[in-house]
Amino acid sequence: MVDIIDLLKKLSETHGPPGREDEIRKIVIDYVKNIVDNVTIDPLGNVIALKQGGNLKVMIAAHMDEVALITSFIEDNGFIRFSPMGGIDPRILLSRRVIIHTKNRKINGVIGVKPKHLLTEEDLKKIPQINQMYIDVGASSKSEVEELGVKIGDPITFNEMFTQLTQFRVMGKALDDRAGIAVIIKVLELLKNVELPYTLYAVFTTQEEVGLRGATSVTYTVNPDIAFVIETTTAADTPENIPSEYITELGKGPAIRVMDATMITQQKILEFMVNIANNIKIPYQLQVALRGGTDAGAIHISRGGIPTGVISIPARYLHTPSLILDLNDFENTVKLINAILINIKNKETFYF
Repeated sequence: MVDIIDLLKKLSETHGPPGREDEIRKIVIDYVKNIVDNVTIDPLGNVIALKQGGNLKVMIAAHMDEVALITSFIEDNGFIRFSPMGGIDPRILLSRRVIIHTKNRKINGVIGVKPKHLLTEEDLKKIPQINQMYIDVGASSKSEVEELGVKIGDPITFNEMFTQLTQFRVMGKALDDRAGIAVIIKVLELLKNVELPYTLYAVFTTQEEVGLRGATSVTYTVNPDIAFVIETTTAADTPENIPSEYITELGKGPAIRVMDATMITQQKILEFMVNIANNIKIPYQLQVALRGGTDAGAIHISRGGIPTGVISIPARYLHTPSLILDLNDFENTVKLINAILINIKNKETFYF
């Protein structure tokens, strides 16, 4: 069995901006190829790992991409302008070390902004916006940047290392949604020698952070009868928030989603997930999120409609380079997904 810390570290430190998930895709395939019956890659780069069974089709999904940046302009003096890929808060960008992914190499740089010493007191009260920032790679001219191989459109990721903070808390970049990928890998390990009464599709999607694009296409291809998305979700249990604003909390178990901005969970699948969590006696949280969404937003309205559940691992500082999650929540998410998949018997359970 793969060690959880080693798995999370490798997945976290691997780079995979939207539309450029090549590195993470190779690692995912390496982990799953010997514990499923077949692995394929579709035209958008989604990985489809198949465990053969009966005619009923069940899909579990987690996305491979991470929030990132993209090269948008190169100044004559060698500074590089950029745009966001996914929802990024400008407040977390200043002085971040980044990697620009050129065709042949990776270029290190740092995000800069006009120095404090040149700002007025009024300016200091304002949050710098992305169009005021730039990346410094140590070059002194546009030609020097171009000699490094940097071009417009090159993706940019954060240069952060995975860290174990305490016995049960870890921190790293891209845990949204590499933690979900890790859950699926661990569940596939548990199910390796289990005969299921249905065919299981474990799907690792592309371009979730820029519009659920990989999930939209792969769901149309697979056409599952039932689907479950494994994600990370906002844990806002931090000092500036009151308990009613927490959404979820670290250490309180996986979040079973009732609703978000893209989906209201179908009643029967919600009841099924809750009943399983109660039966196996794990802690869980019911989540209502008025903002944000997951691949389920695209999956559940594909074709004629697909009953879709979302189970998430709470994580602090979502969409930043330094997410924190609790390993107990991770373990309980693995237990819940495993129990859900073992207890699916027929399609009728989830249909009106």
